[in-house]
Amino acid sequence: MEIKQETRELRTLNAAPVHTLTCDNVYFTKTVYLGSKDSADNWREVSDEEASEILQRIAEEEEARERTRQGTQEVPDV
Repeated sequence: MEIKQETRELRTLNAAPVHTLTCDNVYFTKTVYLGSKDSADNWREVSDEEASEILQRIAEEEEARERTRQGTQEVPDV
């Protein structure tokens, strides 16, 4: 067995006060620990209010898709 010890640089992004970091409006967080293949350019900072609005819109779109999906399913005879 071989033990190899290395020192790595940890790149961290921290959102400004009352802001949130987002990547493609999919991930929302206050702190990002960038991986070796990730870039700060992949993230943008939005206000907490804007992040809440985006998340609300996504939830509403998912609910609408679910209602549509349920509407296309047959209701079993009782």
